[in-house]
Amino acid sequence: MVKILKILGVISAISMAISGLYIYRLYPVSFSQEKIEKIADFQPLDNTMILDRNGKIIGELFSKYHIFFPFSKIPRKLVEAIVAIEDRNFFYHSGIDMIAILRAFFDLIEKQEIKQGASTITQQVIKNLLLTRKKSLHRKAQEIILSLILESKLSKSKIFEIYVNALFLGNGSYGVGAAAERYFGRSLDKLEVHELALIAGLFQSPSRYDPTKRPKLAKQRQLQVLKAMVDSGYMSLDDFWLVQERPLKFVEYHPRNEEVAPYFIDWIKKRSEKILGYSIENMGLRIHTTLDQEIQGIAKNAIYRSESVFSHLEEETHDSMKQARIEAAAVITHHYSGEILAMIGGRDYKVSQFNRAVHSRRSPGSAFKPIVYSLALQEGYRWSDLVYVSPVSMNNYRPKNNHQNYLSETTLLGAFYKSLNTPTVELGARLGIDNVINHAEKFGILSSLKSEMGTFLGGSEVTIFDMVRTFSTIANRGNRVDPIGITKITTRDGNVIFEIPPVKDRFHRVISEENAYLMLEGLRATLNYGTAFKAREMASWAVGKTGTSNNARDNWFCGFTDYITAVIWVGTDNNSMLGRRASGNKLALPIWMEIVQQSTIRKFYPDVFDKPSRIESVKIDPNFGHQRPDGIDMYFNPGTVPMKHYSDLEFVQDSMSYRRVID
Repeated sequence: MVKILKILGVISAISMAISGLYIYRLYPVSFSQEKIEKIADFQPLDNTMILDRNGKIIGELFSKYHIFFPFSKIPRKLVEAIVAIEDRNFFYHSGIDMIAILRAFFDLIEKQEIKQGASTITQQVIKNLLLTRKKSLHRKAQEIILSLILESKLSKSKIFEIYVNALFLGNGSYGVGAAAERYFGRSLDKLEVHELALIAGLFQSPSRYDPTKRPKLAKQRQLQVLKAMVDSGYMSLDDFWLVQERPLKFVEYHPRNEEVAPYFIDWIKKRSEKILGYSIENMGLRIHTTLDQEIQGIAKNAIYRSESVFSHLEEETHDSMKQARIEAAAVITHHYSGEILAMIGGRDYKVSQFNRAVHSRRSPGSAFKPIVYSLALQEGYRWSDLVYVSPVSMNNYRPKNNHQNYLSETTLLGAFYKSLNTPTVELGARLGIDNVINHAEKFGILSSLKSEMGTFLGGSEVTIFDMVRTFSTIANRGNRVDPIGITKITTRDGNVIFEIPPVKDRFHRVISEENAYLMLEGLRATLNYGTAFKAREMASWAVGKTGTSNNARDNWFCGFTDYITAVIWVGTDNNSMLGRRASGNKLALPIWMEIVQQSTIRKFYPDVFDKPSRIESVKIDPNFGHQRPDGIDMYFNPGTVPMKHYSDLEFVQDSMSYRRVID
């Protein structure tokens, strides 16, 4: 009875095919034209790819995993394998294969089995993209008629291209390109014939022949495909015996997005959608970014090597922190172009996807002081100007110095590299809080700053990007260039739909080149004599500034070489106190040192920061501001070099010291 039903089914298919041909010849244009146009205009989905600065894929954005391959780039052996097992007369029939239908009919009668299906590739395209899965004579008739019409509208290569790119092939993959990556971890054009044969075998039943779940059935199906290639003349028998022995090595799929720079990928996705105004998943776009995988790896390893320090500090301050996890974040840019070379948003993306490099606002502490001192230099102050270190109280605000070194004198430069708080607040008050805030905005601090005295010492919360803009402006000779992560966005065919303007069009002059150099030398003094003394050996080719907020809640180091600007932050998400033993020079500075030591290409060349011709350099006493042969280098705008070679204050201090000795 079952055999009779099968025979009747094949006869019905033949009848429908003949009926379809007749109907198509009578009404070729008016029948289901709208449905055919839907396929004619069909664009197979494709993952949106995120590329690093060298064009290598670092991320994919999709809702369903597609990797589009045009017909011209599909390996010839895969085309042959699919045609051999699915539709041997594909390139010769007109949509339905009467020969295959008859062959199936006679196979059923003579051998009581059907070796090869009678449904063509064209019919499968129609069935999968236009019709329901419900089996009925009416649906089969539609399938045949629409297949005939489709063949008159599209080329064979286009139909085949749609077929191999649109269909589900198991393991979350759609299309042959996606299947190659999901099963073998390689691009389709890098697979060998025995691997291509396995993919060709998936079209019949991707769940049944999924090699990750049913490897034995998948192998049997692969052998069927290889034998079909022999029967079709696409492979010799000798080659078959060689190929069928080759092992199939499958890989476990790991999302690309989490391998290299997961926080950066998340940020790029949001930036791209903001630029374009629509969702970019499965749009087949190519987003060209600025990321440098080598520097990204250096930054990731530098933070990883601090894990023991973080863990020890977490244990040491467990009670006060209430099990808060110490986190770290970093952004490294090429300051001339603003290109982001690396971004770390946290210690472990699997633990927390919150991107602290972009979204976290924290107190920068003394890392904000370059803003105050830059404005002072712009207003005519000099590094050699004397300041008196004394307790300060302004509007009930009483800042303290880290080492309580009051009732002494120092130069403006000394106050800067020692990171003294009270002189900075007095200086800021003379400059005016509104003027300082306005100056900070020009530098690129876009976070809202409080109009209060604590802002002079970094009391207002900012982002890492704010600090990157600030320090890269100094590095870039006074020109602000905002950080960028995307250079251009193209379609998969290479058509440009967005491109970043040239660097010169993105320059914003903030301070003069001379002022920028004076600040650079102030930052160099921080390494040579001040709070970043640990990095003194790097002072000839790198500069920077520590930042530590109250009770070490936030620990920063911000600095640059002639090539890169790097900003590092260490702290906790719940703003816990890390205690006196924590500070920017103990937590953030070591990470910064490792990153710039391994990243910069000019570290072995001293004095890489070119001094503007108008700037003058003189040896100055760091405490009293007069010229002194054994003093430290200070830099001045033309005509502002202090002419005194002695200091009355030094004479008084020496006299008082002498009297104490006599007494």
